[in-house]
Amino acid sequence: MSRTAIARLHLAVPPTNREGRDCMPPLDTPLRTIELAGQVGFCFGVKRAIHLAEEALESNGTVYISGDLVHNATVTSALEARGLVRTDTLNDKKEGTVIVRAHGLPAGEIRRLRDSGLQVVDATCPIVHHAQQAALTLEQEGYQVVIIGDANHAEIRGIVGTMTTQPLVIDSIEELRAAKASHRLKRKVGVLFQTTHALELCKDIVSELVFMCKDVRIINTICRPVQQRQDAAVDVARRVDLMIIVG
Repeated sequence: MSRTAIARLHLAVPPTNREGRDCMPPLDTPLRTIELAGQVGFCFGVKRAIHLAEEALESNGTVYISGDLVHNATVTSALEARGLVRTDTLNDKKEGTVIVRAHGLPAGEIRRLRDSGLQVVDATCPIVHHAQQAALTLEQEGYQVVIIGDANHAEIRGIVGTMTTQPLVIDSIEELRAAKASHRLKRKVGVLFQTTHALELCKDIVSELVFMCKDVRIINTICRPVQQRQDAAVDVARRVDLMIIVG
């Protein structure tokens, strides 16, 4: 099977507009070709999180979650319809089950939940967990940890909360330059990335950062399935007249 699936639209019933009038295009209108990117759908981390949530709902009593399990409104709504309880805080919960979202939580928070008597189902994506461990490794080796990503993203908050020192989180070359100018960027830095970040943006920031610091260690924490989907989207975009992204 080719890397790109191609389908043609065949209209069995003439479409109508809101007034009920026939709006079938003229017969000489060429058929439209739809190209589907070679890499689409949920990655294994999202599939794993959904599977764990469904198992918890089938075998446990009250099941809580703080935030969204994954970034997909259809999935989260379906899970809530099956009984998943979304809550703003877990501090007052003493019994039941809590699901850790795919973006993860700080390790200390997970320990606190278990110590409070809750059963914890950890649906953290393994690649996100790897990023958390990478941050700890760099910290223990004496590097200032620099995370390229969105400081407000749940994944980044989880990584930051896992560490004992405050990392530098930047999301643009301008933020990097501002950190350098304000002396917040040190000479020995360890770099990692938000797992879902665009590789090209990370490359641009790293290319400038290596000239600002004396000792730079980089751990590539970008999710490979995400990168494959980004590459596939760019590949399709180069060949089509209109790009539609569903999600």
